[in-house]
Amino acid sequence: MLRFGNIILVLLALLVLFGACSDMGSPVVNQENRNVLKSITKWQVNVSTNQKKSVVMFQEFDRSGRLTFNEEYNEIGIIKYKSSYSYTGNNESKEIFIEFDAAGNEKQQSINEYKFDNKGRVVKKIALNGAGEACKETVYQYDELGNIIKRSETDVKTNNTVVFDYSYTYSSAGNLVERTIKSSNGNTFSRDSLVYSPGNSGLDIINYNDEGITYIKSYKYNSAGRIITEFESTSDGILVRKFIYEYSYFSSY
Repeated sequence: MLRFGNIILVLLALLVLFGACSDMGSPVVNQENRNVLKSITKWQVNVSTNQKKSVVMFQEFDRSGRLTFNEEYNEIGIIKYKSSYSYTGNNESKEIFIEFDAAGNEKQQSINEYKFDNKGRVVKKIALNGAGEACKETVYQYDELGNIIKRSETDVKTNNTVVFDYSYTYSSAGNLVERTIKSSNGNTFSRDSLVYSPGNSGLDIINYNDEGITYIKSYKYNSAGRIITEFESTSDGILVRKFIYEYSYFSSY
């Protein structure tokens, strides 16, 4: 069964799940998915010629599969964000997050602390201010499949909390076909519909808000279940961006 958290990256460092969005947990067993992932490089390429234009994301992992470094760039190759992660033996980690301005100069630095459950899932994120004091806490809850079902964000100073509820719809084959996020006032915050290619070799994610389709993202996968190509299209289906993913692996002992 495919999980939405394994499909989308995010990248939240996707949201902070520390799972490579390129790894769908494919049942295919070959040399590539036996290897231990070391890094992911995401390139923006020309939509017509496939010529590389600039790196838009670079991630590094340790031999345990944990994210240790993340960089994101704008369309002309200027750095926007940089994160480095360290881990302890107490199911905790720390992120040093650096934000850059439009010229690529360091703008501000902050620290996020994460707590994990015994399955390696983030259950709490604590954002610290410049004085090292907690200013925001985010708590995550999961279903039995490992999907996020609730995200609660609390402003520590005011004690105000906003809750986001996640719901999922599956096909008869067990594939996730829709995810909906609603805020605590009941309004739809975001909705994603998923359309799979034959053999699960590709995936279209159609994002909606209250006004309709906002964008379409399409992914193509290799035999190991890793993303190799990503497409971004407008609500009218016009292709506006194309990306390719490159992977490196640790040498075998």
